Amino acid sequence: MKKIIVVLSLLVLGACSAGADFNRVENKSVALGKTTIVEIQQKLGAPYASGKEVKNGATLDVLSYSFADTKGDPLEKDVVAARTQSFYFSNDVLVGQVFTSSFKSDATDFDTSLVGKIQKNKSTVSEVRALLGKETGKRSEPMTNGKAEAIVYYYVATRAFGLKFTTKVKELVVEYDKSSQLVLDVQLKETTDSAG
Repeated sequence: MKKIIVVLSLLVLGACSAGADFNRVENKSVALGKTTIVEIQQKLGAPYASGKEVKNGATLDVLSYSFADTKGDPLEKDVVAARTQSFYFSNDVLVGQVFTSSFKSDATDFDTSLVGKIQKNKSTVSEVRALLGKETGKRSEPMTNGKAEAIVYYYVATRAFGLKFTTKVKELVVEYDKSSQLVLDVQLKETTDSAG
């Protein structure tokens, strides 16, 4: 996830617009444990950035597609309109993906005040979706603990002031049991970083 923040920050500092605009790959058109790196590249072309990331002791290949436009239409005032979708692979097979956007047209912001209503071993994935809307990402092993899967809500908003910028990140990971669909774990992280 840190790679997404770095990519967006570089885009913001680089120009009025940077990266290549792309259409989000929806969760239903990729399959965890099946979709390959080649299939993602066939859908989206060459990534804006690629690299490796270690998660739960496993080294994953990461492809990131990003676009930022300082003249775009952002969800929030003074935020640079940007979108990024990253795909995580273990042994060439998709194990996670996440999309974030601050463009008004496909923004991924979510209400963190509702997260406290999600109850471990009681709430279901369907109830989480009813509460927060459609997730912006998914994860499976090794990005999750054990055999669980996870849905992800992710939002990044970068405000640029000359060569200075502030980045706000909200990430919610809801792990659940694949068979019962019961929520096993809820992890909310909110950070704000400044640079420049």
